[in-house]
Amino acid sequence: MKKIITILCFSSCFIFVFILSLERSSAIAEEQIGNFTIAKVLIQKESIKFQPKLEEKMGAFYTSFYRGSEELSWKTLLSRRDRRGTISSLDAKEWPYRLNGLVVVKWRTKEISDPEINKMRSGTGLLIGPRYVLTAAHTLYKDRSDLEKLSLDLDYNWPESVEFYPGKNFTAGTLYDPNKKEEYCPFGKFAATTIILDQRYIDGLAQVDSLVSFKKHVFPYDYALLVLDRDIGNTIGWAGIAALPDDVLNNELRALLYGYPAALNPLIQDRVDVDVLDILAAFPLVGMNGVINHIEENNLYYDIDTQGGQSGAGLLASVNNGTYCIGVHTQGVDLNPSEISSKNNSGTRISKEHFFRIASWMEHY
Repeated sequence: MKKIITILCFSSCFIFVFILSLERSSAIAEEQIGNFTIAKVLIQKESIKFQPKLEEKMGAFYTSFYRGSEELSWKTLLSRRDRRGTISSLDAKEWPYRLNGLVVVKWRTKEISDPEINKMRSGTGLLIGPRYVLTAAHTLYKDRSDLEKLSLDLDYNWPESVEFYPGKNFTAGTLYDPNKKEEYCPFGKFAATTIILDQRYIDGLAQVDSLVSFKKHVFPYDYALLVLDRDIGNTIGWAGIAALPDDVLNNELRALLYGYPAALNPLIQDRVDVDVLDILAAFPLVGMNGVINHIEENNLYYDIDTQGGQSGAGLLASVNNGTYCIGVHTQGVDLNPSEISSKNNSGTRISKEHFFRIASWMEHY
């Protein structure tokens, strides 16, 4: 039976590993993490504990990244011209592109007889641990208004199932070949056993009556963690997460953002009557790098083109001699009320508070 588990608080959650030998008391850990965790179990499975290694350096906080055990060879539009690059079928299997994955979410619809494709929505996620995927909360939880807009069953705020396809590598702009379906998903698919959200995201949805209240109550908490059924990260690696201080983010820091926009899936756009598995295989990986133009306590604004389907993509930055996720893409240009954000796309910043909460989730699930 599916169930919701609410964690009231955490304390003494980690064995902290710092380059600077700093002690962190349980009071500090509890202050950073708080009591805002809600987890939805989709598949009952015995959990395997993962101890994230944490590092503090020059006011920034990091979890470790891992390049993988296999040597796999490597390498919403803000302007009138789409500036994003297409990742080839070969490069999508390389570091760090292969850490990105297609998130496929299956919902209940009002009509049980609806075709499978009508029950599915997609987003993007990023591997940040052996079996942990960081993504956007709004891809995984819907309030009543969203359910109505999408013609979904109003009694089910949570999805029936979630799947993750890392390193999906159909090349945008090429002819889709149904005989290469497995090649387009080189690492296979993985089922999510648990969805973990910040409870304040759900609470905030009930308080929204304007874009201003949305930005205050929902936008800062639009992040989530998926726990997968297997440890694919031990093979292909994962990105670290980082809570960077304002002075680093304000120094024209550039970030990479890649994802799977539905608008570039040829089988969706051509409305071809094909198998669902073909449609999933035809999602291409596209993206670009751009400058972080504006920061807030829990939000980031950046000059990077995106489209629907890229929600949940990790903002990757090269800092501390590694590849780290510094935020989660959540919003297009037209959803933000401030003058600054109208010139950028935006996402949830991995603040110091979010950093410790995500790290605690990885340790406890």
